[in-house]
Amino acid sequence: MYVTSVSAWNFRSFKELGLSIPKGFIQFLGPNGSGKTNALEAIYYSLTCKSFRSRHDQDLVSFEQDFFRIETDYIKDGLKKKVKISFQKDKGKSILINEKEYPKANQLFFETNVVVFTPSSIFLIKGGPSARRHFLDRIKIKINPEYSLIMSKYKQTLQARNSLLKNISSSTMDHQMYSILTDELIRYSKLIQSERRSMLDLFNLHLKQIQLECPLPGVDVLEWSYQPFTQFSASLHDLLNQESRRGISIIGAHLDQVEVLYNSKLAKDFASEGETKVMTIFSKLCEFQTLEKHTKVTPIMLMDDLSSELDLSNLNKVLSFVVNKTQVFITSLQELPIKADLTLILDKSQQSLCYP
Repeated sequence: MYVTSVSAWNFRSFKELGLSIPKGFIQFLGPNGSGKTNALEAIYYSLTCKSFRSRHDQDLVSFEQDFFRIETDYIKDGLKKKVKISFQKDKGKSILINEKEYPKANQLFFETNVVVFTPSSIFLIKGGPSARRHFLDRIKIKINPEYSLIMSKYKQTLQARNSLLKNISSSTMDHQMYSILTDELIRYSKLIQSERRSMLDLFNLHLKQIQLECPLPGVDVLEWSYQPFTQFSASLHDLLNQESRRGISIIGAHLDQVEVLYNSKLAKDFASEGETKVMTIFSKLCEFQTLEKHTKVTPIMLMDDLSSELDLSNLNKVLSFVVNKTQVFITSLQELPIKADLTLILDKSQQSLCYP
């Protein structure tokens, strides 16, 4: 898939954004604070109904305005499509795909494929296991949408179980319901763990291929490791005694450990800043390639400030890896080593960006 045009009103720093976009490599150039990332964010939001910088839609509304609107045209499987998203502070959000309204963003999740790299993406390496679990689960759901049903059932069971445990002593517990929910939690955990194992095998396979095709210095051997929670064998009585004291579930797939290893070392503890950046880029390229190979939709690639993370030689390697495969949007302070199909130059006073 690829974007052919994007229009936005009252989005971040832009009162108006209107771009006709070619299929290939698009770069946004300009000084810090000129709105490069805002333009990239508008494209990302229009295809996912989410921001990569904020959880709250009201943060995206321009100063002294009470709404924003984005319209994006794209081609998927040879068909022209349009998505319209509007947000009003007093009314909430509206999503239309080809003029059909959808109440939630789930439809866009399965409709589009977008991979985004930002400087904050290093949290994938330096953050806790939950960030990596979410990252891998999201890719798995893209590949196998039925996995989302398993995850949903697991979350519902975990919430019901935690609700039962909260502020209730073992003497007043509904033991029958506790037993049922425990069995369900274990059953769904094992289904999730089986899917995560296969996902990690697939991910690491592509990661090795990428390191061969796009070698970057500082990280010779990189892999993601998975240690599923396995302590399901405690007696129900002992488990209830422990959990009733804590008020939460202490078993389940939400406790699985996913770590990143480089040169056989734990990345979050031992990697330098430069090594962390390289591992993050490798992981994002692997996300792209995994989705490209195992879904029907080649992802669009968005890269924010990648040139500050790599020298020109290695930047050229990364861009060469993706530019010939998909549509790539990138922000930079200066022009990049690969010829762009469209270059847009912004300045700090700019509140409107239109092309042509």
